[in-house]
Amino acid sequence: RDVSLSMSAPNMTFEATTQETFEEANDDSNLRDGKKKTRHRGFRSDYTLGMFARSLNDMIVVSDEDAALESASSLKNFDFAFIKRGDGHWSYSILAYRSHETSNKAKDYMVFILDKSGATKTIKRSKWGSYVRLVAKEEVFVTDLGFDDEEMK
Repeated sequence: RDVSLSMSAPNMTFEATTQETFEEANDDSNLRDGKKKTRHRGFRSDYTLGMFARSLNDMIVVSDEDAALESASSLKNFDFAFIKRGDGHWSYSILAYRSHETSNKAKDYMVFILDKSGATKTIKRSKWGSYVRLVAKEEVFVTDLGFDDEEMK
């Protein structure tokens, strides 16, 4: 199912479909329109949108509230993060839009796409530290690189 999103903020309009966002986030090709494609921060090949975190090791847990807020503040549009859901689970999600209120930072918010069906969650700045966690880098094991043990000796 393709869900359209349309959001506006002062002097800015954001429009995209969840399908476009999902395809961009999960596109495994190295080239797009002749340009080298870069992965957005937090992308992990072992997760898809909406998956619950399998381990706390898959996310960056910051115990200090101020440091957690600063960590969440570093996210940019189309970066991935784990978002705390109403039931307490953490879902692998993508940041669709982030407001930048220069006159009043307390009004800042982020909108995340939580799953493939297009469910969204808006999180106010005051909750970023407790509802947003950055994604830990995916571990790469030697066996993942296609080498066998003999080649590594």
